[in-house]
Amino acid sequence: MRLSFAAGLALLAMLVATVAARSPLVGGPTDVRGPDATIQDIVANAAPEILASTASLGVAQNSPLSVVEYRSQIVAGTNFFVKIRAENSPTEFVACRLFRPLPPNHKDVEVVRCEAIAADTHVTYF
Repeated sequence: MRLSFAAGLALLAMLVATVAARSPLVGGPTDVRGPDATIQDIVANAAPEILASTASLGVAQNSPLSVVEYRSQIVAGTNFFVKIRAENSPTEFVACRLFRPLPPNHKDVEVVRCEAIAADTHVTYF
C-alpha cells in the first residue's frame, strides 16, 4: 500500500499532534506538584526575602510559611512558581516566583515576584 504525499503529510501531522498533546512543552512549566523536601528547603532558605517582598501584600512578617503546591520551569536555571500559605496573616495565600541559577551560581535563590492568590487558584506562570 502506497500513500500519497498529502496523505503521508496528514498522517505525520496527526502523529505530531498526538505526541505533543501527551508531552509537556519543552521549556514550559511542569504540571502542578505537591510540596516535597526540595521545594520546602528552597522556601525555608528564601523565607526572609519572601516575607520582605510580601509585606506590601499584607503578609505578617512573622508568619510561618508552608508550601501548598508548585510548578517548575527549566530555563538558564530553574524558575519555581510556588503557592505558599502564610499562616496567621490577613493575606493567607501568596504565589511567588523564585529563580535558582545554574551551577556554579547555585547558591542563592532570588525572589523575583510575589502576588496574592486565592485559596482555590492553582499557581501558574507569571
